[in-house]
Amino acid sequence: MFRCKEAFRVKKKIAKKLKQRKHKIQYRLRDIHWKEQDKPMFSAKNIHYDIADRSRGLVYSRIECMQLLARQTGPIPN
Repeated sequence: MFRCKEAFRVKKKIAKKLKQRKHKIQYRLRDIHWKEQDKPMFSAKNIHYDIADRSRGLVYSRIECMQLLARQTGPIPN
């Protein structure tokens, strides 16, 4: 039976990729302080949906759902 006497080590190349990916995620999740704006950042005027034959689950993406909810409740004009 084969037994490893040393601890498992990740290759430097893989470790570097993992570090870069972690850094990208942390960058995307950083706290951003946006300036006050007169208009919405996203407009939901031209939304199209495409569904594959075998798809299941929600039709809408999260942003589109929030835009449609905001439009129906009043903050975003039609």
